[in-house]
Amino acid sequence: MIRDGKMKLLDTMKENNQDFEWYPTTEEILKTVYSDLKTKYKCHNIESLLDIGAGNGKVFKCLDKYYKKEKEIEDKWYEQVFFSKKYAIEKSPILCEQLSSDIIIIGTDFHEQTLIDKNIDVIFCNPPYSEYKEWTIKILKQSNAEHVYMVIPSRWKDQEDIAYFIKERRIESKVLDSFSFENSEDRKARANVDVVYFEIPQNYNSISSFSIWFEETFKIDADTQSLSDYEQSQLSRQEIKNQIISKENLIYLLEKLYLEDMEKLLKNYKSIESLDFTILKELGVDISSLKSGLELKIKGLKNLYWKELFDNLDTITKRLCSKSRNELLSKLNENTNIDFTANNAYAIILWVIKNTNDYIDKQMLEVYYDLSDKDNVIKYKSNKKLVEDGWRYSKREQSHYALDYRIINQCFRGIFEGGYGEYQYPKNLHESSHTKINDIFTVASNFGYSIKENSLNREWISGRIQQFYLSDGRLFVEIKAFKNGNLHFRFMPEFMKKLNIAVGKLHGWLKNEKDVCSEIDGISPSEAKEFWNVNWKISKKDAGNLLEKRFN
Repeated sequence: MIRDGKMKLLDTMKENNQDFEWYPTTEEILKTVYSDLKTKYKCHNIESLLDIGAGNGKVFKCLDKYYKKEKEIEDKWYEQVFFSKKYAIEKSPILCEQLSSDIIIIGTDFHEQTLIDKNIDVIFCNPPYSEYKEWTIKILKQSNAEHVYMVIPSRWKDQEDIAYFIKERRIESKVLDSFSFENSEDRKARANVDVVYFEIPQNYNSISSFSIWFEETFKIDADTQSLSDYEQSQLSRQEIKNQIISKENLIYLLEKLYLEDMEKLLKNYKSIESLDFTILKELGVDISSLKSGLELKIKGLKNLYWKELFDNLDTITKRLCSKSRNELLSKLNENTNIDFTANNAYAIILWVIKNTNDYIDKQMLEVYYDLSDKDNVIKYKSNKKLVEDGWRYSKREQSHYALDYRIINQCFRGIFEGGYGEYQYPKNLHESSHTKINDIFTVASNFGYSIKENSLNREWISGRIQQFYLSDGRLFVEIKAFKNGNLHFRFMPEFMKKLNIAVGKLHGWLKNEKDVCSEIDGISPSEAKEFWNVNWKISKKDAGNLLEKRFN
């Protein structure tokens, strides 16, 4: 008998010691959660969902499916997903690989993560059965999410520790339904559970998760006076760089330095406990100011080390155009602060690789559309009539055309003429034109071209030809910039052939190598074969030493 995909995945996890006693999140459970959540989705500003113990991402897939199915009844063209921001904590590397690229892994081992600084709207968690109490307490104690859904054993109501934090944070709880796993489609188990909704108040009358953590960690007794001269200290990134000799085992070195800095930070705050109350009062120490200061310092410390790691992902990020790179990094920094651990770093790098490959195709199309204009295109042989109108505003609706290797491109700004805004013209050329040129170079690098310089290495004068060469000495492109904003390109014909084939293939305009020769003039059968698969995609090995110790 052939085992289905779910059972094969479970077998693989067992073989790799990654079966962490998870119990299934069934369709029945998720329909119950969805039914309750959709009413809140309409009444609250809800964007983000964190699944703690996300598995292969079933929760996100099912919620999207239910939402889309319901919306199709009203409007069959509706394509919006249920949550625009999706986050996961998942310990198993095998399951992390199963997650789609729009899900950001913000943690691996739940015991190593803090939730006090994770700004999430909704949390869902189906914890390991034997650890449900510890997980529930941590989530209720540390969570900043207003809406929490948990799948926990029915005996949770009898746990005094859970009841304490429900009372402490003024949390409202409601059992939505009860289930058994005996007939689960994923994994059978003798367990009875409740699907519980916890509403954690976020107003000024409630106790914040950070306050609970702070007061448990630091036993400081002081009067509430303002701390006007309190200054936040920032760690110098140069101090970190001075300790990094090479990229070998970089992740473990950064983790070690991060833990040392975090320990030092908390130790400094712990030392305040030993000061006498009268001294603290005399100094005007305010507990709320101490809390705010520590919260900012912890956030800053995390950002500091993640920034250092990102800067060392140059083998990946150099393959991205400016817009793609900014989108990728903003996703990592948006709405959440990820704990810096080695396991989290590996998960983030795998997420970056997955998303980079998505961006590579998208950014190639963006460059192609940007260069497309009715004066720069050559219609396919099967395209009997090239559309003349709409190129300025509807480029993405045009089809079955190739770009000439000679391009005249209109930009908003060109060569600097003097006056206000000089800072926007590095080397006399407007920054938007620099971005356009260097994005083209990035796309070319993904085709295997190594361009020796970028646009910022040159002084730009209106009408003067700038030549950019490949590392093998061949001329890649000649560019002239003008005061009216126009850029004139004369590309290496070979590059434009590769770009035309890659875009035609991606759009489905070209189905095979024979289509290339029958549709586009000037490309030989041997070139069609050679250029058919040219757009580079990143793999784990391209991350070099960053992933070497973990996966090789």
